[in-house]
Amino acid sequence: MNWLTVETILRRRPLEQRIDEQTLKLAWKDFGKLSAETAQRIVRFWHVPNKIEN
Repeated sequence: MNWLTVETILRRRPLEQRIDEQTLKLAWKDFGKLSAETAQRIVRFWHVPNKIEN
């Protein structure tokens, strides 16, 4: 994904409170530091079903 895609996802999340510009700026900095390998690992982690019972 590129930053524009990530920014769009962050801005359009179904939450009552929108993401503020300071948090978005920090996310952009962190995104720039992320290697492709680490990003792929994170996406795979998100796709694993949550097996922890409440």
